[in-house]
Amino acid sequence: MKNLFMLLMMSLLAIACNGDDDTETTPPEEVEVSLLGTWQLIEQRFSNDAGGPFSEDELPFYEVESENTVTFYPDNTITSNSRVLCANIDYNGGGVSSGVYSLVDSTYTSNDCANPNYKYPFTQTDSIVIISYPYNGISEGKFKKIADLEE
Repeated sequence: MKNLFMLLMMSLLAIACNGDDDTETTPPEEVEVSLLGTWQLIEQRFSNDAGGPFSEDELPFYEVESENTVTFYPDNTITSNSRVLCANIDYNGGGVSSGVYSLVDSTYTSNDCANPNYKYPFTQTDSIVIISYPYNGISEGKFKKIADLEE
C-alpha cells in the first residue's frame, strides 16, 4: 500500500511539472509614435496662480470636445486649423496659424502669434503631445494623435 501511495504521488508530481517553465516571455515591443502627423486637442488645464494652490503635477486636465488640431511636418513646420498655436483657448475658426518647430529644444515659434519670438514648449509621450502656453500660472493643452502623414 505504501508503494502504491508513493507511485501515485510520483505520478502526480510528474504530471504537475511541465517543460514551459524555462521559456522566457518577451514583453510586447514598444512602438515609437512619430511626432509627424495631426494631433487633436482633447484636454486643457489652467491655474491663475503662479506657484498657487496647485503644483503642475496636481493640477488636473479637463476634457474638451474640440475640432482644433495641430500638424507637425517633416520640414519642421507646424500648422493649426485655429489659433491654438498661440493660446490655450478652445475655439474653432480664427484662421489657420503656422510656425516652425525645433526638436533640439522641443519648442516652436509662430509669426501668427502676438510675440513671434516666444518659444512655445511642447512634450511628447507616446500618442500625446502637451503644449505649454505663456501665462501667469499653468496653461497647457493636451493633444492626441489622430493621423499620421501620408507618404
